[in-house]
Order: sequence, then C-alpha cells, then structure tokens
Amino acid sequence: MGVQGKYGHLPWLLLLIGVLSLVHGDTLEKSAGSTIENLKFLTGVHLELIRNYQTGSPGTSYPESCSVIKNGQSGLYIIEPVQGRRIVVNCVLGTEGGWTIIQKNCLKDRKMWDATWESYKRGFGDPRGEHWLGNEYIHLLTSQKMQRIRFRMLNAAGKNCTANYDYFSLEGEQNCYRIRLGRYSGTAGDAMTSGVPEAGHDNMKFSTHDRDNDLSGMNCAFIDGGGGGGGGGDGGGSDGGGGGGGEGNKPTTPNPC
Repeated sequence: MGVQGKYGHLPWLLLLIGVLSLVHGDTLEKSAGSTIENLKFLTGVHLELIRNYQTGSPGTSYPESCSVIKNGQSGLYIIEPVQGRRIVVNCVLGTEGGWTIIQKNCLKDRKMWDATWESYKRGFGDPRGEHWLGNEYIHLLTSQKMQRIRFRMLNAAGKNCTANYDYFSLEGEQNCYRIRLGRYSGTAGDAMTSGVPEAGHDNMKFSTHDRDNDLSGMNCAFIDGGGGGGGGGDGGGSDGGGGGGGEGNKPTTPNPC
C-alpha cells in the first residue's frame, strides 16, 4: 500500500543500494539516536542506505514527504511530516512525483500481521522489505496535506491490478485511526468503499486482535489474523495484512517479492 501527495504511478520497485558516502558500518541507531521516531523499526539499518542522512546541527531540515523529493533515487529517506518529528520511510521516486510505501506484504509470513495495537501504531517489519509503516506515522503524513492511495496486487489469475482512491487519510489515535477514502478507480475492484458488508472499510476505525473497534459482532482482526478497519458482515474484509479486493469475487494478493 502506498500513499502519494501528487498524481503518478507506483511501480513496486525497491532500489535500496545506498549512494551516500558516510561512516562505513555505522547503524542508524548509533548515529541518529532519538532524532528518528521509528528507530525501533530500523534495527540494523546502516547509514549507507539512508539516502539523505545529514550529519550536523539539530536544526537540519528534511523533506515533509517522498512527494517533494526531486531528482532522487528510490530507497530509504528521512522525512519530517511535522516539524521536529522525523521518520525513515521507503520512497519510490519517479518523474511524476514520489510515493511513500506504507505497507508491503508478500504473504510470506501471515503471523507477522497478527500484531498488537501498539505494533500497528508504531510499525513493524523491515522497511527494505515486508513492513507496516505505523498508523501514527501514516496519520502524520495524511493530516498535513491531501493525499491519495494506491494498492498494487495480483489477482487470482496472476494479473497485476490496482485500486486507486483519490483521497486518503487516517484520523488520530483518539479516533482509533479511522480511515477516510475518496473516489475509487482502477482494475482490482473496489474492496473498500463499494457499500457491501465485506467492503465496509471506509470511515471505519482500526481494529487489532487486542482492540476490537469494528462493527461486526465478532472481532474480525482476531479471526482473520491481521489488523484493519472493518464494517459488518462476517469479518472477511478486515485483514489488513492481505491487501485489497478483486475482480468480481476473486481474491487478490500483493505483488510477489
């Protein structure tokens, strides 16, 4: 799942080879200290992989999102969506604007997505591969400027498909990270806003196995082994680790990694 501030395409191509000439072997934990909020998320990430890491005074500024990074290469970047709140994200950069990857799920380990509320809040996984950026940081990104979102998946026939929403935001934790979505376009089918119970994600609060906020009589996140926002029905639409909808009733999966 990727989020972007400007229109463009989202190729799931992750170029993670660093180009900065920094102290070889230093890790982000050692050098950046508490200036990076999602530091726990970045265990073992070396400075060579952070393309815009800057040494110097605490007053150093960073871009507010991937969408404003110009003439760069895709990879890991420090961004500052709110002044003084810095995080490391995976940016996919191109000629039509940059995207911030907020989720990558290759379905290699479904247990990874059966995470707690706190884990979904702060993020988990490896930003160079499968990961969830963190609800708190997605909220920061989407509360500053209007954003849109694109899902890239494979359908049951192995065909690439997309689901685009022209507006996307997550409200703050006080509102249980309620998701807001705009108009749909794409080839994957609308699994988020179409109005049927299994697609009742829009305007819904986020749920995990240890915090049930969906409208179903069951804890969908507990049943499905993931986190997400869901409406009524049988909980089938609440698997945040699984991806979006399909063509007709066909299931879809994220792109292979």
